[in-house]
Amino acid sequence: LLREMDFINEAAAITRFSEAFGEDPYFRIPAVHWECTGPSVLTLERLEGISAKQLLAQGDPAVDRRALADRLARAFMRQFFEMGLFHADPHPGNLLIIPPATIGLIDFGLTGQIDDEMLGHLVIALTAAMNREPDVIVEVLADMNCLGDATDRRQLRREFMELVDKYYGLPLARFDLQTLFFEITGLVRRNAVTLPREFVLLGKAVFALMGITEHD
Repeated sequence: LLREMDFINEAAAITRFSEAFGEDPYFRIPAVHWECTGPSVLTLERLEGISAKQLLAQGDPAVDRRALADRLARAFMRQFFEMGLFHADPHPGNLLIIPPATIGLIDFGLTGQIDDEMLGHLVIALTAAMNREPDVIVEVLADMNCLGDATDRRQLRREFMELVDKYYGLPLARFDLQTLFFEITGLVRRNAVTLPREFVLLGKAVFALMGITEHD
């Protein structure tokens, strides 16, 4: 919390995003006015655009929603797999849309970092979930030191299997992301599993993005 209240950290993160996406004409990051920025003051370029929250609620025939969904997904895949730094709060209020399909991203107070080791764990866990291999998921959590003294591994494997079976083969259109998020959260808490902060932020960002792109 103290880190997020120091605007120098946020300004530095924004600068990294600006450098990474500076050549992308369809994904805009506000420039930092460093001469007017300090630990308690953050001064940024003003981005124009329609709030994605308003767009989802009202629609706009001038907006190419498919192109927006594609560009948003590509931009965040780049953050996850290339930058190792990602915007952890991409809710619709933090996205500004310029028709037909340009995206402005604001509010970088909450960011996450992901390294190669964490990416490896994530890929293994997702692959295990798709292959219905709860033992592998539990072993990944153990390797990450996420299991507590009270964790019953057999019970944890059983609950993961039940969750995977529930959603296995379900059409994407039938997914209720909010319900799935709460089910995973409940499973983790019941079994004394403590996920790393970055994993939680990554999941939060992915669920937010899926919620937005589903409104195609």
